[in-house]
Amino acid sequence: MNILLQTLIILVFLLLMSVVVLVVVHKRALHKESTLYPALGKLVEIDNKRFHVFVKGNNKKTIVFLAGHGTSSPTLDFKPLWSRLVSDFTIVVIERPGYGWSDSSASDKSIDTLLEHSRQCLSMCNISGPYTLVAHSMSGLEALYWAQKYPLEVNAIIGLDPCVPDAVQLLPIPSTFKLRMMYWMAMIGVPRLMPKSQIKTTFPLLNLSELDETEQQQYMHIFHRNGFSKDMLKEVYSLHANATVVNNYDIPAFVPAYFFMSNEQNNNILGWENAMTSYLSNFNTKHFVKLDTHHYVHYIHADFICSEIKRFMHENLPM
Repeated sequence: MNILLQTLIILVFLLLMSVVVLVVVHKRALHKESTLYPALGKLVEIDNKRFHVFVKGNNKKTIVFLAGHGTSSPTLDFKPLWSRLVSDFTIVVIERPGYGWSDSSASDKSIDTLLEHSRQCLSMCNISGPYTLVAHSMSGLEALYWAQKYPLEVNAIIGLDPCVPDAVQLLPIPSTFKLRMMYWMAMIGVPRLMPKSQIKTTFPLLNLSELDETEQQQYMHIFHRNGFSKDMLKEVYSLHANATVVNNYDIPAFVPAYFFMSNEQNNNILGWENAMTSYLSNFNTKHFVKLDTHHYVHYIHADFICSEIKRFMHENLPM
């Protein structure tokens, strides 16, 4: 028994020492990387927190990108799209607290708070509307609410496998224990132990030629900095309440809307496509297309999506 107890103590000690070493290496790497990879856009201060807003181009029509839940680096994640659109539009990527180069924040994640933060970011960057909102996944709710609450500020909604109120009921919500475990593992730097083969599987954007070598390193730095942040966890807990708020308003049928849907997402979440098409059917001007890809539809179909955005906006928005 004494030998077993001593062995157990040694194993626990070694485990604790391994965790300590991992945390020290992780924190030092974050400090070094933050110097190597400064923010690509503007940092504006709201409620004593810095929000990162990436702005590129100088055209009359403005496209605002809104990232889905858990997309650590929205600016780089949307590059396949904004790099193809910047010659025709002013493009803006707003990074919420706990995403990209934005600070983490203790603010609530109600749909009203998310929307007002986005509007304040645009105002502080002197970017006026109306805007075309390109919303991925969860941020589809914010885009819809924006049009509901401030109809003069939104001239079109482009949904990238966007979440609509009824679709929220279909989403599997991870347990609190699992979410907290993911957060703490990210905090101590466990994801840095991933082999290169797993990184390519976990982050399919890195398999494409959209990001150069430096941008790929920036992308991973932001993931190690923000992966499974507290802000992301709080968004999960607010999702159903936010969907209810959007559902209590009239559908913004007056806004031209184009949804790009993923067949893989519909296969994984039964009823996803039906929820989107049913909601979209209420719009006066609408279009949708189903793409043979995963939930991040804008990766391998960037050329098609951008050409469709340009066509749709040319046909439905005043010059």
